[in-house]
Amino acid sequence: VVDAPRRLRPGVTLDSVVEQLARDLERPRESVGITAELHRGRLDIARRILGSRLIAVEDSADADTVTISVEYTEIGGVRQLLQFGDSIEVTGPEEARRLVVDLSRAILARYERT
Repeated sequence: VVDAPRRLRPGVTLDSVVEQLARDLERPRESVGITAELHRGRLDIARRILGSRLIAVEDSADADTVTISVEYTEIGGVRQLLQFGDSIEVTGPEEARRLVVDLSRAILARYERT
């Protein structure tokens, strides 16, 4: 609660503010782009799981795969792609690839102990 009435900046409407807030909620301005090769048969489920994070799908050199681009607020978001198992290969950036390798090694180590 404030004493002064709320004011909008010049040239801004309440509708435009709501639209910008909704857009920022779904796709924050600061984001990390991840590219990956995904088995074409998994594209439908990827669209449902990734939602608005999936920003591009393109044909790749291999007819069985597509190149996808995904946006996260941080590099750690790449963990979400691990659920696609061997149907996906993260191709960039290198920091994301290293994180996938590290996470995969940690998973493997956990299951080797049992």
